[in-house]
Amino acid sequence: MYQDLWIKGESVKKGARECESRFNAIAQILEKIPGPLRVLDFGGHTGYFSFRIAERFSNSNVVFTSLWDVDEVQRIVDLNSNPRVHLILGYQTPGTLQKIIKDYRINVALALSVLHNNRDNWQELLKTLSQVKHLFVETIDKDERKTLNADLAGEIKHELKRRKLIAQTPAWPGQNNLRPLYYINKHAKNGVFCSFDFQTGIKTYNTPEYRDKAFLAQSMAAKEGLAPPVYEKIGGLGFRTGIADTSFFEKYFPPGVYCHSVFREMHDKILKIKRQVYGPKAVADLHSKNLGIYEDRVVSVDFSP
Repeated sequence: MYQDLWIKGESVKKGARECESRFNAIAQILEKIPGPLRVLDFGGHTGYFSFRIAERFSNSNVVFTSLWDVDEVQRIVDLNSNPRVHLILGYQTPGTLQKIIKDYRINVALALSVLHNNRDNWQELLKTLSQVKHLFVETIDKDERKTLNADLAGEIKHELKRRKLIAQTPAWPGQNNLRPLYYINKHAKNGVFCSFDFQTGIKTYNTPEYRDKAFLAQSMAAKEGLAPPVYEKIGGLGFRTGIADTSFFEKYFPPGVYCHSVFREMHDKILKIKRQVYGPKAVADLHSKNLGIYEDRVVSVDFSP
């Protein structure tokens, strides 16, 4: 069996792949999402993650698709008899996925170790899934033995390299390969905050100690899901030149993209991290289109409407 077999609140049979830590990593993020969770578990096999999410989150409804043994999957669904889990059997194309996302108003999607099974259209499938606000993607590791289309590992990893890594778990028993699990937030796909990535250009702050603090803050922000995926671009510019150019910010942070409520929540987390790293006087500003340089010499920018 590939996944653990989950029946009404407990794992009744262990599978070949580790499941518990992956679920916990996903659940930690789901707990922070307000409102109803309308989840698509694409290629959900026997539904382990679908049933776990439906049981853990009372505000959730889960659709899971599966190509595995039809009778066995249906038997497991019947045993769980969870009215908030809906099974769709059969092969899914980008078009059918698009219809599911639209019909069920999906705002969370899981694609765990499934893209590599679709050699001819994995990129189109990922593009379709990336329309969903919150996306979790696990992919295979390179050089896995006895894994279908293992040669795709490098391509898929390259596509996901700027995404937030939330877990790594063994590919198969007896192998050293680790499969990475990524979280993608659609609203942060172009980067949100650059508070930790830019310096003022003042020489007294352009020191290894200051950069160490900036990277520490960046690391802490990443753990909270606040690190911009374009960090290498915008962070590199800041450290090389020390220039805070508003036209550059506007290129990567177009106005009107992010709602104020999202910024307010992130602002509180940003401020907490900045004060831990830079001291109690650190400030994170949230005025629209405002570029601020404060006592801690950290540049903060926001383009909320």
